[in-house]
Amino acid sequence: MKDYEKVNLPDHYQSDKTEAIDLISSFNLNFAMGNALKYILRAGKKPESSKNEDIQKAIWYLQYEIGERNFLIHRRNITLEISEKEEINELFPPEIGSD
Repeated sequence: MKDYEKVNLPDHYQSDKTEAIDLISSFNLNFAMGNALKYILRAGKKPESSKNEDIQKAIWYLQYEIGERNFLIHRRNITLEISEKEEINELFPPEIGSD
């Protein structure tokens, strides 16, 4: 029986034509998106790892990515609100001594 390779080109990340890392690199995916793709591609192929477990890991990384994007959108919106207020104050400075 063939020894199972765990480090150098492991079988669970291979297909007939390409390896998961090559796809991740080709599409310039970030960490979370790359891991999601990796778990989808290897689902059910790694010994001692179930297909459902790999799919759940992929979903976890996708949910993490959505959370990060939502955070960045929220942060950008807050930054825009602050810069808009600063711009308005520059155009129409508040009167000194008024409340």
